[in-house]
Amino acid sequence: MGNANNDLLIENENLFRALFSAVGAVLFTVLAVNFVMSAGLLLFKVLFVLAALYFSLSTLAYAAYYTNDLQGD
Repeated sequence: MGNANNDLLIENENLFRALFSAVGAVLFTVLAVNFVMSAGLLLFKVLFVLAALYFSLSTLAYAAYYTNDLQGD
């Protein structure tokens, strides 16, 4: 096993989490819109809307943590 090259990694974990959560937020928002507009089970509509809200708010929170980390330096 060789050593990993750390130059390619994102140094701030909050920035990585914000970027990862943004992809999930977009995906679940699209799925939520599609399921709300179509006839389907109410359970899936609620689950996709809640998942979209969770990932959207996670993205905002991690972005706020990232900016707070930058101001602290």
